[in-house]
This record gives sequence, C-alpha cells and structure tokens, in this order.
Amino acid sequence: MMGQNPEVSEIAGTYICSYVPALYLLGIIDFDRVLMINLGLAMEAMYLQILAPFLHFGLCYTIAITFEGGVVGAALSGTITNTFIMFV
Repeated sequence: MMGQNPEVSEIAGTYICSYVPALYLLGIIDFDRVLMINLGLAMEAMYLQILAPFLHFGLCYTIAITFEGGVVGAALSGTITNTFIMFV
C-alpha cells in the first residue's frame, strides 16, 4: 500500500501482536518503578533496570536463536523479562 515489502510487514505485524502482553506488563512495571522511587527505594529500582537488559539478551538469544522461535520468540522473551521484573 505504501511501498512496503509485504513479507516484512507481515513479520512486523506478527511481532507487534506477540509483544502486546509485554507492553501491558511494561505499563505495570513503570507504575511500580515510580512507586518505588517515591517510597525511597530508588536504588532497588535502578538495580532491576540494570539487570533487565542482560536477562532479556540471554532469553532472546535462547528462545529466538537456540530454540528457533524467531520473531515470536523475541517477543516472548520480552514478555518473560517484564514478568520477571514485575515479580522481583
């Protein structure tokens, strides 16, 4: 429609649909982060935000590449990472 490759736009649509649960969790995490900072727990919130990229990279590599999850695996790793951050 706008000169986009149909295969690439279908892959992008699959990723977006698979990442929706992670976006919901990200909203909750942001609220929790602000709450922790207002309660004087800024260092704990910072440590979780420092840990998150390492956890996400490991999960993304394992699910998307090792288990051949592809684009859906990358989105699933984001959901798992956000779930971990939310419950820690």
